[in-house]
Amino acid sequence: MLGGINGMLASLDPYTNFIDSDQQKDIDIITKGKYGGIGATVGIRNDNVTIVDLIEGYSAQRQGIRIGDIIQK
Repeated sequence: MLGGINGMLASLDPYTNFIDSDQQKDIDIITKGKYGGIGATVGIRNDNVTIVDLIEGYSAQRQGIRIGDIIQK
């Protein structure tokens, strides 16, 4: 069945893709906005893991984490 699907897709534009059930959860998160994290974005600043953004109303903000906080452990 997968071979038939791939053959059919080969005749279409290069942007059409088949998404199997294993990938469906990832697509749902992207397209439906389901999010299961704490609401913080981290980045490296001066060789430290640092909070660079927060999503309002999520756990990180409610627990008092602020932009600029450094993660030590």
